[in-house]
Amino acid sequence: MRISRIEIRNFRSIQYLNLSLGETTVFVGPNNSGKTAILDAIRLSLPPQWAKRRIRFNKNDIRLRRAGDDPRQSDGATITLWMTETCQDMWPDSVKQSLSSIIALDAISGTRSICFRTHWKWNDINESFEQITEFLNPRGDLIPVQNKGLYVNRIRRLLPVFYLGALRDYSSEITSRSQYWKQLMEALEIPKELESEVQSTLEDINSKLANADKRVKDILSTLSKSIRVALHSQRGSFDLRLIPIDTRELVTRSELILRNAPTLPWLPLRYQGQGIQSLSVIFLYQAFIDIVLNDTYDNSCTPVIAIEEPEAHLHPQSERRLWHDISTLNGQKIVTTHSPYLVQRVPMRDLRMVDLSSESTIVSSLPRTFRTEIPHSKGIDDVIANNPTKFSFDRSSHLFETTGMLKESDYRALLRAVGNDTNRHIFENKFKELRDASSVYISDTELIDLETFALRIRGEILFARYWIIVEGQADYLVMHATASAMGYDLDELGVSVIDAKNNGSPSLFAALARALDILWLAVFDGDPAGNGYRKDLANRGFSNEELNRRCHLHEAGTLEDEILSGGLKEVVQNIRDSSRSELRTYDRSSKKSTLQQWMKKNKTKYAACLAARIQSDSLSQSDFPKAFRVAVAQAIEEGR
Repeated sequence: MRISRIEIRNFRSIQYLNLSLGETTVFVGPNNSGKTAILDAIRLSLPPQWAKRRIRFNKNDIRLRRAGDDPRQSDGATITLWMTETCQDMWPDSVKQSLSSIIALDAISGTRSICFRTHWKWNDINESFEQITEFLNPRGDLIPVQNKGLYVNRIRRLLPVFYLGALRDYSSEITSRSQYWKQLMEALEIPKELESEVQSTLEDINSKLANADKRVKDILSTLSKSIRVALHSQRGSFDLRLIPIDTRELVTRSELILRNAPTLPWLPLRYQGQGIQSLSVIFLYQAFIDIVLNDTYDNSCTPVIAIEEPEAHLHPQSERRLWHDISTLNGQKIVTTHSPYLVQRVPMRDLRMVDLSSESTIVSSLPRTFRTEIPHSKGIDDVIANNPTKFSFDRSSHLFETTGMLKESDYRALLRAVGNDTNRHIFENKFKELRDASSVYISDTELIDLETFALRIRGEILFARYWIIVEGQADYLVMHATASAMGYDLDELGVSVIDAKNNGSPSLFAALARALDILWLAVFDGDPAGNGYRKDLANRGFSNEELNRRCHLHEAGTLEDEILSGGLKEVVQNIRDSSRSELRTYDRSSKKSTLQQWMKKNKTKYAACLAARIQSDSLSQSDFPKAFRVAVAQAIEEGR
């Protein structure tokens, strides 16, 4: 069992969110955008029964619409979790039997689901926020159950949440007071014979140390006077414990030591670097989960492992390797990160892009399926029967689902199937919404291409606020040079320039930006190839209006044509002449070639030199390609 979906209402920065969670889900986004709020929503719904330090709901967790609003007068906050089988009989019999009163069964697919809702609202009588837990059926109706608290506890035992925050402090996590370290050490099984032997040895060592200096006896004798004064006792006495003489206390006070090579000395971990300390806390956390699961929970439970910024203090190469360790943890993993190196390794469908709009936290992703709620219709059943891998319908929740994009032909077939239905107007609106929503779909094959060819830039661009898509490396360099001439640093402004031909296809990056709600525009050559890229965008469902606004072409033709027709021709001529004079020998045919031919043959060279000239020469921004200037200005304006 795992959490398949979470719905959050009026919680902190979140007005409303409904998002799916996979076996591993990684949230990426700016600081203070709502990533931690999502993790805390899960922690509040499923507080671990073993934890001594629990997160508590308070008035600041209520999302207020305006400054000065009273959280006590609000509708409260609601968090709803769905647990759904991905295939028939996925849950063990013990789970199905113990939760039978709250499980909903889909008669067609044979899969089971549970909907668990937690609501917090101010109670005037108790003068506190009251927590209300409920179980719902797929239609959202309450399931009346006796001993509701029993089922709530069972759900929380089946889905124990283990949380590790971003502010990991070794000195507080691996001590006798730590919630993880102390329980790990207390869980160690020490045979009674060994424990007695160790305790006797410790007492002997303590006695020898205390008697090593006769002044110790004088100190203890003096301290004993306090007993006679306070307790009027002549029999009491003091002793000195130089080392723990209780075996359990000794174990909980143990310390980790480390050496970097066999020939180097051992040093306490607290004297090592922040990176290894932070990483040690993560793996301590993993060891704790494994032991607690074995000792406290049965085999049917699935831990929910929530980790914030696991990359803290790590070297980039270590950040890349860390993903493998996180992805292989036992349980459902929910992670937040600011690391482009970690994100490089995360499968694209596992990513959730988080941002904060003027209204609420928003989350974008790359789903395989899209759904809408519709009434039941016999005609729809027939369409599903003819294409069961494409469509499905859950009669209990009335959710119709399509895998992949709902093409125009599919849309028309569905409308024909409900042509005589009395709810035809409802179907038309719902299927139109579904068609539009699914237009952002990106296939697994295309994502594999992105994960393969765009690996170098994937980590960087997913943290950008705006994408400018260009054809190649020369375009990339000249675009940055153009922005510099205009007085802008695109990196500082959160604008990524993507040389799409070297990392995939231009239309695929535009589709990815649309799916992830990232603003974008493109600049292509005004030649057959550039017009072909524009046509590819149109084939992906981008309207002519949007293409006219977001797709710019060089008026003179190629980038080289545009440069030579503007004010940079003399600069490029000087670059070519300088490059020739620096070489003792060169291809004589290049001397006879035109400047345009030389530029096309040496695209990256002239573009890099042109970018360098920005730093030394006073080049006017009007000298640079018009399409690039328009693109930079548009990106700056829209990205504000």
